[in-house]
Amino acid sequence: MLPRDSLGENITNFVGENKIPNMSEKQPQILIFNAAGELVAIARSIRSAAELTKVDENDIKLCCENRLSISGQYCFRYNVDPSIVGDDAFGKLTIDEYDKLCDYK
Repeated sequence: MLPRDSLGENITNFVGENKIPNMSEKQPQILIFNAAGELVAIARSIRSAAELTKVDENDIKLCCENRLSISGQYCFRYNVDPSIVGDDAFGKLTIDEYDKLCDYK
């Protein structure tokens, strides 16, 4: 698990009002789950998530859209419902739980 205090300025535990992006909306935060499926970080953007995890930005986007599974590494989701993810979610919220709560298919 990545320690929260060493994630750098591109990572935040603040949850804002963001949705799945389109051209006219602000890019949402990216939830980063480890190989065990536990939430380990929240990035401010796909670029920030890529810099942190060394995963290609396109792969992160596809994973967020649930069109790609990155086996053995990290998995990513758009933070579509910020009310679900609070400060106490780190290490507790799993990707399966998040997908069910957000009705990811």
